[in-house]
Amino acid sequence: MVKAVNAKAAEYADIIASLQADGRRSLRELAEGLNSRGFRTPRNSEWTATAVRRLLARLGGQTGER
Repeated sequence: MVKAVNAKAAEYADIIASLQADGRRSLRELAEGLNSRGFRTPRNSEWTATAVRRLLARLGGQTGER
């Protein structure tokens, strides 16, 4: 199960990197960016700053600034 969750999180790495390249740096800005692009959390909810923080933690911070 952990591998599946990590794999799902990894799918968002490029999206987060793209949002950051567009100047979105804060957790709230990243959440807004994911929501505006139509992405939903694994539980089919809108993204929140807390959910983005957890995603970045799972990714190990590999996408840059938080």
